[in-house]
Amino acid sequence: MFDDEAGAAAHWSCGTRRHAEIGYGRWLAYLRDHVTGALDELPIERLTRERVRAFIAVLRDEVRMTTAASIVDGVYQTARIMAPDRDWDWLRRFQRRLQNEAEPLNRYPALTPTPETYAFGIDLMERAKAAPSASHLLNEITYRIGLVIALLSLWPIRRRSLASLTVDRHLIRSVSGVTLCLYPEDTKSKREEAFAIPSELRPFVEHYLNHVRPRLMRAGQPGAYDHNAFWVSQRGTPLTADRLYASVRSEISAAFGKPMGLHDFRRSAATTFAIERPELARLIPCVLQHSTMDVADRHYKLAGSAKAARRYAKSLCELQDRVVPKDDYWNSN
Repeated sequence: MFDDEAGAAAHWSCGTRRHAEIGYGRWLAYLRDHVTGALDELPIERLTRERVRAFIAVLRDEVRMTTAASIVDGVYQTARIMAPDRDWDWLRRFQRRLQNEAEPLNRYPALTPTPETYAFGIDLMERAKAAPSASHLLNEITYRIGLVIALLSLWPIRRRSLASLTVDRHLIRSVSGVTLCLYPEDTKSKREEAFAIPSELRPFVEHYLNHVRPRLMRAGQPGAYDHNAFWVSQRGTPLTADRLYASVRSEISAAFGKPMGLHDFRRSAATTFAIERPELARLIPCVLQHSTMDVADRHYKLAGSAKAARRYAKSLCELQDRVVPKDDYWNSN
């Protein structure tokens, strides 16, 4: 913070940097493949309206509109940092047009209700504990995935926050129980958050820490286990966010037939909350660490629609029970 030579993007988070890298990298790849000699020009000079229009035309054929908007936004963010004195409003307008055209995928059909995912996570852990000991760590891997699913069902934090958990810093044991903490640098909202492990889940967490995690740590090469990551891979190394995502998605898809990712646990929690306890929908921002009620209102409206659909279905069933057979219709009163 006292470095006068810090770059204009020094304040960017890792996620923002990665977003810019992906977008600008895609732009450079387009120039390499489609515009001869463009990479020999100065970075700012090669960024022209005509080339960006052609770049967008290629993106339209290759990716979804939401992805195209994200890529162009990465180019815009990089350009305004490299040349802050230039007018990049035209590039921003291009990105906004793509964003307005984009139609996000409807993720709700892919959601599994929170109570079902929680019960599934518990079932995975119980099956792994009861299974015969295996030398290839299949039981430990299954148990770990089950704990991830059960924990996310109750505490739907973001993927980066989940992967950042450590045993020595984020885990707090006390007389009252076990608490997991997140610090400002671990969250998108830059706010602290604490989650007290419920008594029902606490024995599973303790078993993971005392038995499953140590065995996974010992499976690694010498020196690989010199870390305090909460989630450990079968090689003894910290489990990455991408591997967490792939493992959970695979298990949920196999069990429920729905391609549910880590972020879908947040959608499912908010939707389940709003539908089952709509009078407490105002607590959704606290559950998801949001600063506004926009998401809560959206899920609250969804809850209203779901209730209306339930009432409609119930009315149809009641009406069907009272339907008079066609042959007796004209003889009835």
